[in-house]
Amino acid sequence: MFDFDPTEQGTVGQIIMYVHDPDFVYYVAGTFTELLEQSNRNLRALEAIEY
Repeated sequence: MFDFDPTEQGTVGQIIMYVHDPDFVYYVAGTFTELLEQSNRNLRALEAIEY
């Protein structure tokens, strides 16, 4: 989720993941750009794996 109303510890625009059972919010990335950079790193790492 794109967070437009974070708590005092968060920042506007951070990316979070909400899990319903049990109710919990996970911090994913500080910005959407950071999320995309993480995704690109993960994709490059998958390409480097020899199966």
